[in-house]
Amino acid sequence: MDITIIICTRDRSQRLANVLRSLLNQEVSDDLSWEVVVVDNGSSDSTPQVVQEFAEETGGRVGYALEERIGKSFALNRGIEMAAGDILLFTDDDVGLGPGWIQALWNTFATTDCAGAGGKILPVFEDGGLAWLKQARFFPFRFDLGPDRVRLNRSPFGANMAFRRTAIEKYGTFRTDLGPTGNNPMGRGEDTELSARMMDAGATLLYEPEAVVFHPIETQKLHPDYLRNWYFNYGRFLMRRKPYPRDVSFFGIPRYLVRLLIERIAKWQFTFDREERFYQRLLVARVLGQIAEARKDAKRGVLAPGAEPYAADGSSHEIMNFEDSNEGGVR
Repeated sequence: MDITIIICTRDRSQRLANVLRSLLNQEVSDDLSWEVVVVDNGSSDSTPQVVQEFAEETGGRVGYALEERIGKSFALNRGIEMAAGDILLFTDDDVGLGPGWIQALWNTFATTDCAGAGGKILPVFEDGGLAWLKQARFFPFRFDLGPDRVRLNRSPFGANMAFRRTAIEKYGTFRTDLGPTGNNPMGRGEDTELSARMMDAGATLLYEPEAVVFHPIETQKLHPDYLRNWYFNYGRFLMRRKPYPRDVSFFGIPRYLVRLLIERIAKWQFTFDREERFYQRLLVARVLGQIAEARKDAKRGVLAPGAEPYAADGSSHEIMNFEDSNEGGVR
């Protein structure tokens, strides 16, 4: 089997049906063998029935797996276990797929020796977005690095990424202490952490602009409170991603975070452009998230002496970099 497409889902049967229909309408070469594995992470709606209907329609091309442990990382790893393909494609249960999505990612692997790839993610805003904000800079819903295939130095996102099976076997699967779970308030990071782990180890990941996914953005996600909370939890994820030094701290807070917080607050308070001021406020929220997670670790007695400190953007290979304002932007 050339390709397995893995989709994790929970209680989104109607949207899932749209994604599966989009997959069946893909423009794929006749000699390419591919399958879909849908991992149900404890749905209470008609998800099993929807998948069964597509399985019957496609003669078994669409498969179903149940992962009872609630958490997207558990579901993703279950999908990997079930997959027969040499190349594993990952996407979400609510996206729109460009008609050449499968073929474009396959061509990337067929013509290079890359370990993984990420495609273009374009947000589709329900109400057109917020006019006074540059979507490419602020919103965690976009991954667009322009029109050319390039080597990645930042992590692609789970709605549009792919890996060789051999890379998964070499570098490991998704971390189950990250990502959305019932007990994890951060609810993110399992996808970008895996990519960053591979790049940190020297693996090549490529950006494939012809593999396009359209990501719907609900109106609630455009609210400033939602974005501040997103950045706060992203800061917590940065601290959980890998060890950090604790030899010099203030009440469990690493000294470099205290310095960074002061710098961010100063920029926030003394910036008068509306858009830039809001952006600086989001960066303050991110540092506060880092501090909250550091304090939590200190109370639990989690120590990591001698580890490499985090840069302001979070890692040696960027997981996300909102400070680039090029036209392509980032997620």
